[in-house]
Amino acid sequence: NISAIYRQTIWNEVIPTDYRGRMGSLNVLSYMIGPLLGNTFAGSLASATSTTTTTLVGGASCFFVCLVCISIFPAFWNYDRAKFRSGAS
Repeated sequence: NISAIYRQTIWNEVIPTDYRGRMGSLNVLSYMIGPLLGNTFAGSLASATSTTTTTLVGGASCFFVCLVCISIFPAFWNYDRAKFRSGAS
């Protein structure tokens, strides 16, 4: 829930009103496809190895993907609402 609140706050402040409908459809698509792909991957890996391996691989993958996203999108990591509203860098 906390993640959703932050995401929605940034969404409402950053995306121009004219694009929200189009971006919203992509957002819904990612919410629908993401869990299905994750479940497929986890189920396949658990069938081939074990549930412990699947849990460790999933946790490590999530951690490293977050690190990659922080390095690629530093503006999201350093997001400051007051600076965004004032137009400062």
